Amino acid sequence: MIIVPVVAMNMPDALAQVKAANKVCDAIELRLDYFKKLGEHELSRLIAACKKPCICTCRSAKEGGRFEGPDNVRVQVLRSAIKNGAHYVDIEFETKPSLRKSLYKYAKVRRAKVILSKHCTTHTPPLKELRALLERMRKDNAHVVKIVAKANKHDDNKVILALFKDASRKRVRLIAFCMGDLGKDSRILSRFIGGFATFASLGKGLESAQGQISVQEMRKMHTELGAVL
Repeated sequence: MIIVPVVAMNMPDALAQVKAANKVCDAIELRLDYFKKLGEHELSRLIAACKKPCICTCRSAKEGGRFEGPDNVRVQVLRSAIKNGAHYVDIEFETKPSLRKSLYKYAKVRRAKVILSKHCTTHTPPLKELRALLERMRKDNAHVVKIVAKANKHDDNKVILALFKDASRKRVRLIAFCMGDLGKDSRILSRFIGGFATFASLGKGLESAQGQISVQEMRKMHTELGAVL
């Protein structure tokens, strides 16, 4: 599954990006942290405009996003997204456990799914540390676990991709890859070793993270690699 992020800061741009994403992606991520203010009516319009499964994310500044408010407000944004029809919401593992549990419960009632995420924005931890992190995150019983690191050397791709063996053994739906220009290989290859999804942009200037390639390039690479693997 290729997820395309919508990274607009106002409704007209966001709706235009959603319209374009509907034509090329498998799912759409609405980056709600990009908005300085977004009313419930506007949120409802955005979610309704998604013709593909909709993931709502309100990424904190400490994990590479733009939201600088407290955890409880961020979780309330995600609850509002679920209320208005989001198929998935992304909550960070560093969120207070009580708030995570309350969101899981609300999502279950509304039949939405939760992606539990962790972003290491400066480096790729050793594999032993990543495996321990996966095990801790697995115990939350989220629908999907997402672990993203920053590649500072090409071999970091091998480290992050090695997590998929553990995920397969433990039956965890996993999104895992490296950010940064050196992390592009893991973004592309994760599909072929069990990745639940990867991310690709609508085009240049619309990336939600460094190293994100366009959806057109991602599909081209998947087609070419699929023919030889």
